[in-house]
Amino acid sequence: EKMKKFLDNFENFVPWLILLLMHSAMREASVLSSLSVLLLLVSFFKLGKETKGVALILFVAPILALLFRLSGFIITAYPITLALGLYLLRQHFREIINNSYVILSYLGLVIILILWFVYGPQHAYAQTKLIVTIVVGMGSVFAWAFLMNINPDEARKLARLLIAISLLYMSIALEFFGFPYPSSLLDFDLFRIGFYDYIHINDDLPFTYHSMGIPILLASALILGSSNPFGGRMNLNHVFFLFLCLYLVLLSQARQAILGIFLIIALRVWVSHKLSSAGKITLVFLVIGAFIFMLTGIETTAFTQATSEGSLSINRSYARSFDLINEHLILGVGLGGYSLTGLREYPHSILWELLSEFGFLGTFLVVFLSVGQIARHPRKALYYTNKYGQIPLLIVAAFGVRALSSSDLMENIVWIVALIIYSSVIRKSSLSLR
Repeated sequence: EKMKKFLDNFENFVPWLILLLMHSAMREASVLSSLSVLLLLVSFFKLGKETKGVALILFVAPILALLFRLSGFIITAYPITLALGLYLLRQHFREIINNSYVILSYLGLVIILILWFVYGPQHAYAQTKLIVTIVVGMGSVFAWAFLMNINPDEARKLARLLIAISLLYMSIALEFFGFPYPSSLLDFDLFRIGFYDYIHINDDLPFTYHSMGIPILLASALILGSSNPFGGRMNLNHVFFLFLCLYLVLLSQARQAILGIFLIIALRVWVSHKLSSAGKITLVFLVIGAFIFMLTGIETTAFTQATSEGSLSINRSYARSFDLINEHLILGVGLGGYSLTGLREYPHSILWELLSEFGFLGTFLVVFLSVGQIARHPRKALYYTNKYGQIPLLIVAAFGVRALSSSDLMENIVWIVALIIYSSVIRKSSLSLR
């Protein structure tokens, strides 16, 4: 019991200590990275067995690969984390095997991928995309099956792990890649500007500002889903945790993650069973107002670009996607066909990627398999709760923000699988508005 209390206090204290040392421009002996690694280990080993499996499959591989690289080993970490994760989740295999809806939906998705690969260019990127998408999707099935029933305590522990991952990226960026230290508490430009300064000299950087920002978005979804901020008193630790999330996501300057957090808060308000309709509308407008105030009140390069260009995240060009959709309306250009060179290239949105490469027919089939039940029962999907609360809805929505605004199918297959699993659970549930 004493050890548990000590580790809990350690997890609560060390993130703030890392931020304090960072603002003190601590540059000695990789102190920030060492503390962050220690925090990551503590957070990981505090997880339950199955939650460790989820973390290994969904979250740990990129940061583990980075740590291996810093140690002089260039390896792909995902096969290791996938194998370990599946081993830890092995007791839940039968639940998946007996779930014909999930099995048939995922097999249908695999068939679609193979058909559009055969139809497409079949170059190196397309081949990698096919294999990685199927493997990552398969692992995600088992991870999401457990996540749908995760309890609040484990959800908060998983959120702590994500915070540790974000802090480790930040610490490594400062101490190993020469990112600038903040000049003040309100200097939020360091991570994004440091990223662009680095890639102008050397484009071999194994992470981006999204590597720091996206874990914060997911952690916020877990903490909001596992607590009830609108009914009674909220735990003070949860309040501090949310403040920590907001500060870290501002440091990351990952605009999709920042926007995503406010969207998740608004969604949490809207699905609350404790608020009246008038209360919900009022709070949603307050959330929108806070977001606008932050955009206009905090001076950073990313926010200035967003407001001056009249867009929140318009550093994307979808012109090629629109051209491909117009030219190949029905079938698209095939899996990986967005790339002309065989190197990794994609439109940074799962929607435009599907329409470009799968056309309207393939996109319809993917959507039918993944969100058919959600489209048929939208109210049931919006207000679904497992026996612990609304964790599933918020974490699926958080992954959706990422998928709709960045990366490619190899990563975003995780969200498509999440929608399949979410569709499966709402099929079996009865709507309760309590």
